[in-house]
Amino acid sequence: MKSILWYIRDLHPANWDYYYQIGHNALNNPFNDDIKHKEFIQRYFERSGKESVLGHENINTASLGRASHTTSIFFLGIIIYYHTGIYKSVYKGTNLPGYNVFPFLWFMTSLFHDFGYAFELNKNNEEKIRDFEGLIKTLDIDNNLLDRDVKHISKRLFACCKPYFHYRKVGMHKIDHGIVAGVYLFDRLVKIRQREHLKRKNNLFWGKSLENDYANTAAAIATHNIWMANNKTTQTYRKFGLHHLINFKPIRIKTFPLLYILGIVDTLDPVKAFYDKENGLTEMYILENILISFKPNEIYLRKVKDSKLNFRKMHTQSEYLRGWLAVKITQTTNTLRIKML
Repeated sequence: MKSILWYIRDLHPANWDYYYQIGHNALNNPFNDDIKHKEFIQRYFERSGKESVLGHENINTASLGRASHTTSIFFLGIIIYYHTGIYKSVYKGTNLPGYNVFPFLWFMTSLFHDFGYAFELNKNNEEKIRDFEGLIKTLDIDNNLLDRDVKHISKRLFACCKPYFHYRKVGMHKIDHGIVAGVYLFDRLVKIRQREHLKRKNNLFWGKSLENDYANTAAAIATHNIWMANNKTTQTYRKFGLHHLINFKPIRIKTFPLLYILGIVDTLDPVKAFYDKENGLTEMYILENILISFKPNEIYLRKVKDSKLNFRKMHTQSEYLRGWLAVKITQTTNTLRIKML
């Protein structure tokens, strides 16, 4: 078995850098080269012509927390996609310009998924925004993601975005960062596409068909923080019209592929689970001290012998997958096996 860090470093840029195929200047891997995690994220969006999505006062790389978690799940998703054979049945084709679909969808999904956190934590936003319509007005949304007929997703889960936003705002006095990020991203990507399509000044494709990809990406982000009902929340969920989240049938890979992959890596990311720089648990140490191997639709993780990592944290994290994603989980003292269904 090899470490997660080994797999990240061994990836060829063509597997993870969508614009590598188009001939743009190569982007360095932050786990291989001297490039900061925030810089990697910023440069990826700049090279794609989408840097203006990071121009909001609360939605920008400067205010992004846990940037190394974001880059970690970006690479983990790529590794899992190719090494478990998911690529054989999900997003296996090319897009209209003729390039691989998955790296395009995945960079937007994974790198933007947490950009709503600073907006959620801003007390002014919490006080100013009373409902979903208030969010639309505050973010100056002209292209509402929730009005789209989005393909390749769980319609039942997607239909919960608006009532779930209301539940979080009224019931928990919080603004849901996933819904914020998804709704904001879709609107800004559509505006960028429309503007760049008229300019026709670069060699990037800006056709209207991109909006289907934008919607798919944004829907995965908008739903990634929605929790299913449990014994404590069932009655409250009924009160807020969240019936679809009660006795929810777990999502399978083919039902909502982007959310499924995002859910797996966001939940199991070792950097998110263990990072503690003061005690020597850096990104590099963490990823070097967890070994990984693969079978078709299966991930196997094992702690390196004598590592400082408390592997029970991985077991705890894996439990959050139950009832949300269709998985089979097997745990031993220092190992974790996830069968993706």
